[in-house]
Parts: sequence; C-alpha cells; structure tokens
Amino acid sequence: MSVPSFRLPALLLLLLGLLLAGPADARRKAPQLKPAQSGLFDLYANADGKVILGVKALDEPFLLMTSLPAGLGSNDIGLDRGQPGEMRLVEFRRVGNKLLLVARNTRFVARSENARERASVEEAFADSVLWAGEVMEGEPLRVDFSSFLASDRHGIARQLKATQQGDYRIDDGRSVALPEASKTFPDNTELEGLLTFTGAGEGAFVRDVAMDSQAITLRQHISLVRLPGPGYEPRAYHPASGAFSVGFTDFAQPLGDSLEVKFQPRHRLQRVDPTAERGPVVEPIIYYVDPGTPEPVRSALMEGAGWWADAFDKAGFEGGFRVELLPEGADPMDARYNVIQWVHRATRGWSYGAAITDPRNGEELGAPFFQATVAAAMDYEVDVVCTATAGQLMKKGVAEKLVVKPGSPKTVYDFIKDAHEAGAKFYCCSPNLDLFDMTEDDLIPECEGIVGGAKVIEDIMEDDDAKVLTY
Repeated sequence: MSVPSFRLPALLLLLLGLLLAGPADARRKAPQLKPAQSGLFDLYANADGKVILGVKALDEPFLLMTSLPAGLGSNDIGLDRGQPGEMRLVEFRRVGNKLLLVARNTRFVARSENARERASVEEAFADSVLWAGEVMEGEPLRVDFSSFLASDRHGIARQLKATQQGDYRIDDGRSVALPEASKTFPDNTELEGLLTFTGAGEGAFVRDVAMDSQAITLRQHISLVRLPGPGYEPRAYHPASGAFSVGFTDFAQPLGDSLEVKFQPRHRLQRVDPTAERGPVVEPIIYYVDPGTPEPVRSALMEGAGWWADAFDKAGFEGGFRVELLPEGADPMDARYNVIQWVHRATRGWSYGAAITDPRNGEELGAPFFQATVAAAMDYEVDVVCTATAGQLMKKGVAEKLVVKPGSPKTVYDFIKDAHEAGAKFYCCSPNLDLFDMTEDDLIPECEGIVGGAKVIEDIMEDDDAKVLTY
C-alpha cells in the first residue's frame, strides 16, 4: 500500500514553527521598547497625543507637586501664574493589571524603632489612591498617564468655589495631556495638562479676567521628584523666628509632651569641610529671577535678593547664596529651580513664596498675615485693620473656609491665629458691620474690636514712628 507524500511551502513551515514555539519564545525574542526620554520616569513616544510613563520601581516613595504655568490673573481668586500646590508623598503600587498612584498620609506618624508601633499609626489613618491606570502590554512597565494629567489635581474647581465664583467642573472633552511639554531628568520628571472648566460664569471676579467666564482654560504642571538623600537634620521650630513652622502629629512622643512636632523650614547647606566653622559650600543655594520681570524692577530684585549673600558669608558659608537670571530655555516650573516669578494680576495683591520640600518637613506660606507675624516677632507693635472686603475675615466662620493656596491644610484663619499669637492685633473697620450684616458678637476672638476711619487716621498722623502697609 502506497502512502501519499507532500511538501509544505517553506513560508508555511516557518509560520508553523513560530506557532509551535509558544508565547514564551516569542516574548523572549521581542525587542524591548526604548524610551524617547530617559530619567526618573522614562517617557515613551506615541502618535496619539498621550503621555506614556515608564515606571522603574514600585512601592518606592517620591514627591508629587502641582503648579500653574499659566494663571487666571485675579488676586481675589488666587490662581496665579507660577502658583505651587500641595506637596504629596506618593508611590506606585501594582494590583493585578492595575497601577495605582497612592498618596501616603504624612500628617500622622509614629517616629519609633518599634515597627508595630509605626504600623499602628499607618493603619489608623487613611492613605489616598489618587489615580489608577491599566498596565500596558510588554516590557518595560509602562502606563498611559494622560488621564491623570488631564484631571484637576491642583484644586482649581475647589478654589473657584471657595472664592464664591460658582460651581465649575472639568470638561473632559476639552482637557488633554500635553506630550510636547513633557521632560524627564535623573531626579525629576515634569509633565503638563491643559484643563478646561465649565460653569455658569456668574462670579464677579472670574468675569473680570476670563475671556469666557463659562469656559476657563488653565495649564496644570505636575512635578515628580526623587526624595532627597540622607544627611539633612531637621531644626526645631522657634516661634520667635518669625518664619513658618511645618510638621506632623507624632504619636510616639513621650507622655506629657505635645504630639504636635514642628520644624523650621530651611535649605540644606553644607560646607566642604563639615568640621570647619567657615569655608566654601558643597552646593550653593541659587535663586533665579524671572527674565520676564521688567526693568528697573528686575535689577532691584536681583540686587535686593543678592544681599542675602553677605548674610550667608558672615554665617561662615562662603559662596553659599547666589541670585541669577533664569537661563534661556529653562522652565520656571522645573522642580530643580528656585524661581522669583513676576506675576501679573488684574487687581492689586501681595507677593508670596513657596519651596519644594519633603512633606515630612513641608513648607507653608501666607501673606499678609505672614508679614504681620514677622513684624510682631521682631518686637514691632502691629495693628492689622481689616477694611472693605477684608472685613469679612473678622467674621466667625469665614477665614476658616479660605486657603492661601489650593490643597493647603492651613486656612487663612490659621495664619490669623499665628500672627495674633506672635503679638499682632486685629481690628474690624466699623462700616463692615453694616456692609456684611455683622454684630460684635460675630467677630472672631482674635479681633480686638471695632475702629473707625477717623481713629486710624489720627493714630497714623500723630505717631511719627507709624508705618503703613496697604494690601
């Protein structure tokens, strides 16, 4: 009996061999994708306008901060160009095919050598999952981070509502990630999104500045920053310093001690020879002035800020402080730069500063109450008279609902209490009682009472040492 024979075409044999080889062999031979940019988090190119993030390590904390490269232009609302948001300690965690961005709760800790004691506090207070996304197929570990960048992480809608401009919601159809603005470096990754908020547009402040008060479009910047290395020693906060305090609730404090631990925010500055009382520094503190600042203000800023160089030198840190113009092409939102920004607003307002810091020793900001606190701590007599719309701050329940920057855990009322504790006295202008339907019983405890315009003018004109700061 003869058996029929046949030959398969060479191409068919090749395909059959690949199928029989199985998926493991196919994966082993597949080339690994190369990032378009390498850094703390790698960035991968794509043709769909998405921001693809390469995650190299899971369960390792890093810092996340928001800021506004472009603002709304209203001092009353407070969403300024260059405004930083709250710093968070976050990490990526993988659950199945999901990648979670989790914010650790750094407000409550137990600084103890007992691991179970530390865990008891971690388990008592909730963390927050800020975002979740599907892990992309293949290696290395990649995720489409676009939806996070196109979400309101800065608290823009919350700030619009807090300043009584109405309820605004982010419009997903008009909010996108901006791949062309994405950059990554060894210690930080900088990302951006374009956000559009829609609302009734009836608020007076927003109508004053927005092109269309029913559709407000802002840019949001996201900085992902590597945690600083060891070697930094926190300094205990002293209320007479006139500076801000930062800290947390520490449940491992000895019995009888306060659970509230406060530190003095400061830069890390080290001498080349740490044992010397004087000498050159390892790395100077550099502040960069916004090149958009007009003259003669720009030169005045650089000269005035430069005076700090003498102070550092006299403290024994040779070359410890410099002021320079921000280099051409540098991004003022880049976490590597300390920037003095020039901010335009449609209405008058104060200046303020902030820094990128570890939330475990984070920095607060506030003005003009910060200036009142500083002056009082310097033994000046400080009277703060709240007039016009500022009179509302003296009414119970108002300042508690306001924050200086979105996401800050510290309210305007907290700054008032800080200034009052330092010795500043607060007064409410008498016309405010009728203007805002208040009585003296409605005033906050820190308010010393009611004053009229005649009394204020008399005190100023008859006191040769009086100085007036107006906001």
